[in-house]
Amino acid sequence: MAGVSREMRAERIRYWQGLIEEHSRSGLTVLEFCKERKVAATSFYQWRTKLQQAAEPTLPTLLPVKLVASSEQPRSAARCCIQLLTPSGISLTVSGSVAEAELVKVLRAIDMFEANRSC
Repeated sequence: MAGVSREMRAERIRYWQGLIEEHSRSGLTVLEFCKERKVAATSFYQWRTKLQQAAEPTLPTLLPVKLVASSEQPRSAARCCIQLLTPSGISLTVSGSVAEAELVKVLRAIDMFEANRSC
């Protein structure tokens, strides 16, 4: 949805969420419901899938990791525990101890940011 304002996108999402909820209460098949509402069934299925995927917690995609032996590390990186670089160029460096839950929140935020950039 390139070129669509946030408000319009949010409105479209609310519209489809409402339609999908209405369908689940209607007792009709998707085709019957879409015909009655004059909505393309393919659009209904696409939005239902998109909204279900957005509602499910997603974990960041795991990529191969290159491990560097401590003798190969530059002196300045001696305290660095983890450094991640995403395909889009976002860099995350974690030094010291970090609670797993906090790291998961950050990784999910990066994943959501990258997913929204492609929309």
